[in-house]
Amino acid sequence: MKGEKELTGDPQPENSGQLPTIPWRMHLLIGFVGLMITAIVCYGFYTGNRMNTVDTALIDAAMEIKMEAISAHLGLEELILGDSETDFEMVWKHLDQAIRNSNCLTCLIRSSVKIYLSCWITSIMVRGG
Repeated sequence: MKGEKELTGDPQPENSGQLPTIPWRMHLLIGFVGLMITAIVCYGFYTGNRMNTVDTALIDAAMEIKMEAISAHLGLEELILGDSETDFEMVWKHLDQAIRNSNCLTCLIRSSVKIYLSCWITSIMVRGG
């Protein structure tokens, strides 16, 4: 039996202490999977950075619109309940500000962050705050 093994020309004996060779296709597959994982991680960082730079202004504008609308709603409820400290001017002021902010939000969606900021700054200057 031992002589037959030598005749077949097997390059590695069973207990030679060497690791088996890995085919080149396995290296190619491992490299491709590594590149795909790296690309997915890089896309995640890109998406997170975009959300922080672009979508933050949208979220702030939406929250400001919501705050002004809620303030107008609460003022109207106080008027209905007969509170003497609130008047219609305060309710209209909050509603006008909510409409102005929603117009700025549509400017932002159609264009860029710079238009929203300029519209927001002018609305602050108009209302005196």
